[in-house]
Amino acid sequence: MRAISPGSYLPAEQFPIFKLIPRRWDPSHVRAQEGFDIPTRIWTECQQRIELRRSQGDKRESLMDELLSTEKELDPAFQGTRLANYLGAVMQAGAETSAASTKTNIMFLATHPAVQEKAQNEIDAPKDATVIIPHWALHHSKYEDAGTFNPDRYLNHPHLASEYAGSKDFENRDHYTYGAGRRICAGIQLAERTQWRQVARILWAFRLEHAVNEDTGAKIDIDLDAYEDKLVSGPLPFKVKFTPRSQRHVDMIKKEMGDVREILRAWE
Repeated sequence: MRAISPGSYLPAEQFPIFKLIPRRWDPSHVRAQEGFDIPTRIWTECQQRIELRRSQGDKRESLMDELLSTEKELDPAFQGTRLANYLGAVMQAGAETSAASTKTNIMFLATHPAVQEKAQNEIDAPKDATVIIPHWALHHSKYEDAGTFNPDRYLNHPHLASEYAGSKDFENRDHYTYGAGRRICAGIQLAERTQWRQVARILWAFRLEHAVNEDTGAKIDIDLDAYEDKLVSGPLPFKVKFTPRSQRHVDMIKKEMGDVREILRAWE
């Protein structure tokens, strides 16, 4: 940090004549070289330790293990010092900033005991508490006529749910179905894409309708409020009719089913 801080080196970019000064006469070049050499030695040793561990058959779940595995094909130039410094920089990027923020917090908390006591009281009061995000209440307070099935209400949120979930503007989230905070759904990206593909394929292939009572010919009602009474709540059993949209759709579905069977046969 000292090596790259403004004012610690000659402004050679603004005044190119300074580039003519020999490096041995410019202390900023010495600091810059040390700023490269010291962490390079540290990260290279880290990589060598991991390579030794792996050579002894001890392979673990880590980013360096993954990059060193034979399954990954790295650019030939991305080896040795470059690879070590890449991963070292990833860690350094978070270490320096986090440390500075923590020290700042300690400094201000020590000099503001009233703020410190207020925060401690709040921390002590939620002890052993179970925090549940009220999805139903949030969604019904966020949207007008929330009880109506209207997917168009999300047209103002064209991005993926994971992008809104990670935004600082929590009030602009599209929905809270995936949760929030530390307990947010770890598979949010996979879940959203899976749901989209499933619904899109169903709509492409079928027309969904009320099932019909065979005796009376009347439509069988579907109670939209009939849900299971448990933590992960899904609809209670209901009847619905799937009608292929055309013979062409039927033929395509049968072909796809045949291809899937071939793929899944390896796991039978």
